[in-house]
Amino acid sequence: MIQDDSVKIDRKRLIIKPNAIVGYKGNKYRIINILNTKDVVIANLESARSLQVSIRELSVLSEDDSKLNQGEDISAESWQIALDRYEIIRQLIDHSTVEAVKKTASEHNLHVNTIWKWLKAYRENKSILALIPKKRGWTTEKTRLSPELNNIIQQAIHTKYLTSLKPSIAKTILEVKLECFKRKIEPPHDNTIRYRIEALNGYEVTKARYGKKAAKDKYEASAGTFPNADYPLAYVQIDHTPLDIEIVDEQYRETIGKAYLTLAIDVFSRMIVGYYLSLEAPSATSVAMCISSAIISKKRKLLELDVDGEWDIEGIMDSVHSDNGSDFRTNHLHKACLKYDINWEYRPIGGAKYGGHIERLLGIVNLEMHVLDGTTKSNIFEKGTYDSAKNACLILRELEHYIVYWIVNVYHKSKHSILEVPPQQMWEEGIWGTKFKVGTGLKERVADEATLFLDFAPEFESTIQRTGVKKDKLFYFADCLRPWINAIDSTDDEKKRKRKFIFKRDPRDISMIWFYEPNTNTYFKVPTAKREIPSIGLHEYRQVQAYLNSERLDTVDQDAIYRAIIYLREKVDQAVTLTKKQRRMNQRRKENGKMVAELHHENKNNSVTHTNVDAPKSQNSLWDQNLTAFDDLR
Repeated sequence: MIQDDSVKIDRKRLIIKPNAIVGYKGNKYRIINILNTKDVVIANLESARSLQVSIRELSVLSEDDSKLNQGEDISAESWQIALDRYEIIRQLIDHSTVEAVKKTASEHNLHVNTIWKWLKAYRENKSILALIPKKRGWTTEKTRLSPELNNIIQQAIHTKYLTSLKPSIAKTILEVKLECFKRKIEPPHDNTIRYRIEALNGYEVTKARYGKKAAKDKYEASAGTFPNADYPLAYVQIDHTPLDIEIVDEQYRETIGKAYLTLAIDVFSRMIVGYYLSLEAPSATSVAMCISSAIISKKRKLLELDVDGEWDIEGIMDSVHSDNGSDFRTNHLHKACLKYDINWEYRPIGGAKYGGHIERLLGIVNLEMHVLDGTTKSNIFEKGTYDSAKNACLILRELEHYIVYWIVNVYHKSKHSILEVPPQQMWEEGIWGTKFKVGTGLKERVADEATLFLDFAPEFESTIQRTGVKKDKLFYFADCLRPWINAIDSTDDEKKRKRKFIFKRDPRDISMIWFYEPNTNTYFKVPTAKREIPSIGLHEYRQVQAYLNSERLDTVDQDAIYRAIIYLREKVDQAVTLTKKQRRMNQRRKENGKMVAELHHENKNNSVTHTNVDAPKSQNSLWDQNLTAFDDLR
């Protein structure tokens, strides 16, 4: 997935604002003027000599970023402490007065200096990592709540606080203490209960205490609007859809079913900021890849797909908004977002108006599929007697080319029915401003795309044995693991448990994992202990395990796993006639391999010069056809 065998964690950000200090060819420069999304004018701090350079050539000056780059081996308890601190100062981050800070300190029984210290740390780093306590874990005086105590607090919140009687937080705290007194157990600190209540979903609290109508009036947006989406990348909505088109495999040009598209849209401008197209069903990986796509530059993707167009959107969004699906409610995604100061909000249950922007866009994209050969239309009545499988002709790469071309050359440039201007114009006005409104300027960009990818990759914890690391019956080993074999958890002096370490794994290629080495703050690539095992996606590997089970073979034997992979692949490759399922699995393997190869290339060449490329020219080119669906973007 990444070209190098190791990745030093680097979460610094490139700030592109006038007077910002940046690095250029080893020297310090100040940004004098921002010409466009590609170029700036900078001045040397010593000689005052100014020159015009590409933003891609700028670097972040090396500074003490120990706080910003920690976070891999932070305990769950320390993460919760950081979250609690964030909730306390959240309303003060953008603007704070002495009176407001004093009031907050008093409400939470904290010293004023503590609030100022947290605010300073967060403002400097713009990441929740800055709020993690220096001493990781809990002391012996501050232990985790027992299940019984947790249950008492939850019961009091749900049976007392979240009722139409609307008791105060103080009364709810008293209820918890009384119940603890009855059971003769030590009550929790007042702030423990207060934080639990303050962390509740605002919509659900209002609904429980004041009724459904009051909750809708307070939280739901009216049609065509979204609260606080007042500038570019304030809110990015994300969702998935199966595309209304059958595609074919590369080898036999036979149908393999539908592809899935994950899209991210900037609510303010309606610009599409990122996407992920795959044969895999929507998952946390789809979400992670789409968010990563939204943050990084799209120039390389346009070159790879041979699409002639501009897609100058790059930078870290303020908030991500999604529905309540399990693929969005994943801890590692939330942690990754918090590391980059990205807030994640869920659509209130029943709040359909909140997701209208992304759902309408997905509908527009699927409308485009209806003009292509192999379309399934939106339902069986529209499809009629049309044979989608027989008429299918596009492979996944060709479909991706079509979608990206449509995004940058049609959708972004067409008048939006609600905005009454094209999304691209709305975006540019939000960034650069107008005669009547000041623009936000370019958003902060990540300094290292490899770190971004690993931050959003699925993670797991494991001890390190003499045989290495075991995950899903595969063993992994590399020399970087040797110093940590059978390591003891230093925070667990009594039980002497073995220490668990953080690992990352890309489901599209599980022939390797990434080990976080805590002493060097670096991720190291760890291949399978049996090096012959080829690149293989998690979905295909599960088919291998199913085959081993059906043949009553040892599912843990690494040699047996390797032989099964080779046997099943040869069986598919040698088949004269394949089932639709077999062709899809074969194509999925190829696509995963291509994506991994692309990531190798991306991280090897972080600086890419954009060159103009011509759109495909062919007499039967679909770009020469009149696509009526382009005319209506509503």
